[in-house]
Amino acid sequence: MEKAAQHKSNKSNWIRPIFGNIPDELKAQPWGVWIAEPRLDREGEPTGKWNKAPRSPSSGIKIGANQPEAFGTYEEAKQAYEDGGYTGIGVLLTGSGIVGMDLDDCQTLFKERPEIGEWLKEAIDKGIYCEISPSGNGYRLFSLGQLPIDCPKKQGSLEIYDDGRFLTVTGHQVKGDSNE
Repeated sequence: MEKAAQHKSNKSNWIRPIFGNIPDELKAQPWGVWIAEPRLDREGEPTGKWNKAPRSPSSGIKIGANQPEAFGTYEEAKQAYEDGGYTGIGVLLTGSGIVGMDLDDCQTLFKERPEIGEWLKEAIDKGIYCEISPSGNGYRLFSLGQLPIDCPKKQGSLEIYDDGRFLTVTGHQVKGDSNE
């Protein structure tokens, strides 16, 4: 059996969760924990990117986004994280009316596509929950809703999902002008 304590991330600057900022709508979903593991190329060398595969908060075993029954509750994931051995926590989107958006490498993205930065600011000002990603280089947004069936899930640095996807959560909320 694979236990979390056997896997230590060699990157110490991941953002620690702020549990008090996580919205109740997210807390009601299935939750897991994760360990940062370096992605390797075909030769077995690190690529500089990290895998954040979900793990069961009760067993530490890797689980898939197609196994909602293997996930735990928010409280179980929080406790597993606090007990140690994990890099972070995350939520499983199950088609229950929550959409999650992932914006990676935002410094570059906003230079190349300033309209996305403006859209993000407008979304935050309108009350969309937005937080800093675990690496500190991106943003994660969650909102109520459902995606059209034909909606593309990934375009460049933007990913958007509402079902069958595990997304890391930090609770490091980004607030807009109207929230300050």
